[in-house]
Amino acid sequence: MAADSTLHDDVRSHIATGDVLVVVGAGESMGATRGNPIASWTGLLKNGAERCREVCSLSDDWLKKKQADLASGDMDDLLAVAEIVASKLGSPAGGEYRRWLRETVGKLRATSRDVLEALRDLQVPIATTNYDGLLEEVIGRPAVTWQDGAKVERVIRGDDQGVLHLHGFWDRPETVILGIRDYEKILGDTHAQTMQKAIRATRTLLFVGCGEGLRDPNFGAFLRWTQQVFSESEYRHFRLARDSEVAALQALHPPAERLFVLAYGPAHQDLGPFLRRLAPTGAPLAAVPSPPGASRLPAVGYCFGRDDLVGDLVATMLQDDPPPTAILGGPGHGKTTVSIKALHDPRVAERFGARRFFVRCEGAKARDALAGEIALAMGLEPGPKLEERAFAELERGRAALVLDNAETPWESDPLATEGLLAQLAAIRGLCLVVSVRGQQRPQGVAWREPVAVPPLDLPAARQAFLAVAGQRFCSDPRLDDLVNVVDRVPLAIALLSYLAEGQPNLDGLWARWQTERTKMLQRAGGADRLNNLELSLDLSIRGPRMNDVARALLSLLGLLPDGIAWQDLDALLPGQGALAAADLRRVGLALDDEKNARLRLLAPVREFVHHHLVSGEANLARAVDHYLLLAAVLGNKLGFEGGAEAATRLAPEINNLESMILIALNRPELDQSVRSACALAKLIRFTGLGTPLALEKIRDAAGSRNDADAEAKCAESLGDIALARSDHDQARERYEDALPLYRRVGSVLGEANCIRSLGDIALARSDHDQARERYEVALKLYGRIPEPYSMGWTLVRLARIAADENRRHDDVQAAREAWTSIKRRDLVESLDREFGSSETAGLEQ
Repeated sequence: MAADSTLHDDVRSHIATGDVLVVVGAGESMGATRGNPIASWTGLLKNGAERCREVCSLSDDWLKKKQADLASGDMDDLLAVAEIVASKLGSPAGGEYRRWLRETVGKLRATSRDVLEALRDLQVPIATTNYDGLLEEVIGRPAVTWQDGAKVERVIRGDDQGVLHLHGFWDRPETVILGIRDYEKILGDTHAQTMQKAIRATRTLLFVGCGEGLRDPNFGAFLRWTQQVFSESEYRHFRLARDSEVAALQALHPPAERLFVLAYGPAHQDLGPFLRRLAPTGAPLAAVPSPPGASRLPAVGYCFGRDDLVGDLVATMLQDDPPPTAILGGPGHGKTTVSIKALHDPRVAERFGARRFFVRCEGAKARDALAGEIALAMGLEPGPKLEERAFAELERGRAALVLDNAETPWESDPLATEGLLAQLAAIRGLCLVVSVRGQQRPQGVAWREPVAVPPLDLPAARQAFLAVAGQRFCSDPRLDDLVNVVDRVPLAIALLSYLAEGQPNLDGLWARWQTERTKMLQRAGGADRLNNLELSLDLSIRGPRMNDVARALLSLLGLLPDGIAWQDLDALLPGQGALAAADLRRVGLALDDEKNARLRLLAPVREFVHHHLVSGEANLARAVDHYLLLAAVLGNKLGFEGGAEAATRLAPEINNLESMILIALNRPELDQSVRSACALAKLIRFTGLGTPLALEKIRDAAGSRNDADAEAKCAESLGDIALARSDHDQARERYEDALPLYRRVGSVLGEANCIRSLGDIALARSDHDQARERYEVALKLYGRIPEPYSMGWTLVRLARIAADENRRHDDVQAAREAWTSIKRRDLVESLDREFGSSETAGLEQ
């Protein structure tokens, strides 16, 4: 069989026509990792059994039995162990299961790349039974699993780039086929089974590194089906093996399977050269020198917390026919840094050499200008037909072209710029990368999934700051405050860190932020977007992709520290809120907090917008009315039926409510602000969130306007907050402030409430005599109105501190009468629970 040139010619011809699907097994993961046992299924299961013993506190005898089952080589024993490992680690969603996959197959790296690179150069679709990402690492295609529906078909047809994981991918644990139940899942998946059968009918299969995997329940059933259906087929399928293995392996495949074993040589090291002899004869694009005047690449600056993004981009750039890639993110997020870091990667440098071009596009306002910048970056002489000459130069050989801030020409000259990008993307061998502010890419180009650049995580943000400011600040208590106050946006951190150089500590920088905010975030004169955060933000806000409605929503977001709930968008901008939000997302100025269903701004953006973008009067008035009404209506439900739901709705808005209440202070009338502020006080009491700032401001404003009723209500609510926080001295002071004001305006209810609260303070200090005295005074006042609800609660307080059983009985009876009169059966029943039914026996319902 090894000498049969007919079979070799057959498989070579099918590769040349693109009819082959390569199926890569664990043998090649073992080879690529130089024999790492985790790369094999049995080795992974052995590790899984050891992990189960550790995390589930199992005995050594249990582990020895599982190791013996694995050593037996019997497929049923292996599957049984796999099922136990999956179950005990919590497959598929358990944290231990996910961690185990990440720390085992997820950490495999290719140290021997020859075979995988040879597979890449076959230029045919590739599938694998492995869970690891070694193929993705080397050939630069994304992982596609058996659960990905239509994507599977596109990969098989060669229309999309991807590595098809027939048994799942480690980073998507729900797709991993490990134990018996997992195999039942894939065997019962109609689409997965249909696609496997379609592959057999339409593709020539080439199995590489597949050993025991061909006996598993999925492939075993698949091969048995092929015997029944394709026994008379003229088409062959192939399995590669060492010379010494061919005869034994061929015996495992009856003629009806139409599966032929081909020898690639005496040792595994012969596999790579063998695959290259199977590759199409067309030579790949050659590396050619760039013109002598080509621009030097920008230097690599600090880059922290971006390894995954850079690695993803590099993997794409190393593909034989790399798809065009867009790097997306908000202003100052580090898109430029990611692209430059990728261009300097040694593998990218080796592949493209001097033909790595970085083009800054912020000065290009149209297609012609962009084409000119590209030509100049490549070292072409200015003159006639510059765009034509630029294309000719790019077509000479492989090249990597990064267009940084491509939104500038795209926003100014959208259709023409999109046309130019589409033409660039069509150049064979050109790796096209564009960075664009926001979340929207130019149309007309078959982009791969975007590289999305978010703010840094906290450890990376610290690293970024300390790299410039100096390690002496690593234990400074203000370090985390500073990086968090700018929401860990890389440009803001970089500019802050330059200001910290030479300072004894970070207290001074923190103090400057309190007064200067984003104005301080600039250096070297702040003449360009990389040295001035406000300039960078202003470019986005004034850009052509923005419109007046989007700016109106942006201005409101600048006044709302908690962002805007998705459900409130239409109330704030009727009929336009959702569209305006979409515009802000596209340009990267706003992002979604999906967990809490909100649209929000990062802190530096909000600070800049708050101080530089003025809301229209009508929009601002509508927003103030909306939030004040929300506070007043829902706040008054707290402590009553529906109170829990009201608290859930209001809690995420607490800072927004305070902001809107303070803005409402500019209105002639205080009534609406007072109602909302007092409702906000209830929310603060019930949730422990927020501050009494708005109440204090309104109380002061009411005092200056001689509005005694409003001043009293605010003072009482401030007392309620202090009492809820056990600040008894502050609470007593606030109630005593409110009492004469309520008496001046004749508010008996307000006076009674304050006196009862003073009784609560006395009770908290175990002064029962004073508490009883206060409650009795309040009770008489409630009786004058009358106010049965409050009378009932006051009587309950008196019953709790009654001197004897008769007095307690009388107080409970009176409370029951008060609450019965207003049909509050729930409160009446609470009396029975607290005091017992004997206390209220005989009283008519």
